[in-house]
Amino acid sequence: EYLNSIKFLDRDYLIGLDHNEGDMFNLMHELVLAELPEEVRSTVTPQVLFYNFIQKFLEPMFGPVSQEVVQKVGGYYENSHEFNPTADFAADALFHISSLQFAAAATAGRSAKNSRVYLFRFVHLPEWMLKPYRGMLHGFDLAYLFDIELEIVLKILPLKVDVNKWNQQDELMRSKFITMIADFIKTGNPGRTLNSDLPSDWPGYDTDQKQYLELDLEPEVKTNLLPERFQLWSHQIPEWIKEFPLTKDPHQEL
Repeated sequence: EYLNSIKFLDRDYLIGLDHNEGDMFNLMHELVLAELPEEVRSTVTPQVLFYNFIQKFLEPMFGPVSQEVVQKVGGYYENSHEFNPTADFAADALFHISSLQFAAAATAGRSAKNSRVYLFRFVHLPEWMLKPYRGMLHGFDLAYLFDIELEIVLKILPLKVDVNKWNQQDELMRSKFITMIADFIKTGNPGRTLNSDLPSDWPGYDTDQKQYLELDLEPEVKTNLLPERFQLWSHQIPEWIKEFPLTKDPHQEL
């Protein structure tokens, strides 16, 4: 009733994700550690940092959890990640799961034909983004949408970027991205022009096929983004919380 009262289901939605949403947190960790005294920094191992990071993010979502649950989640990401454990965990906790939940809620059981929700993932990896980065970092897709000078961003975050490597491919990517956003604003359909680049049209998101667009120089429609991660957060972590209940203040366990 509340969603109907605010006309939540009567709107068009375009949900965007970057390929590597979470690696920014590794950089933030490095910046924080650099400010610590050497004697303190030497005691903060990557594993300690990672597991404390997990607990801090689980608590707002699930309430206080036991160290057994933290260890289970940490072990999952240490053994199953695309980029690195911290990046993958942060991306899921902050972006992936909530975006997929929102997309499912906004479709309200509609078919792809009648859906007013579109989901895309920006997977283009430019030459100007240097190693060790793999995958478009959070927020850097905006360089293709707005006239943001990369030099300005680098003053805020010291990333490994070579601004001189912006090239014609980036200009083409910018054109595709801007056209997609403009089509959505004008018509509610972000694929109106982009569909000419696709083997088949980009359909709206539905809860059966879960269609989404991988946005690259050659965009591609795919289905069911990160199903194992969605299962982890929707079912497995709640099961671990039941299996390993909290018996005392988690901050005393550390």
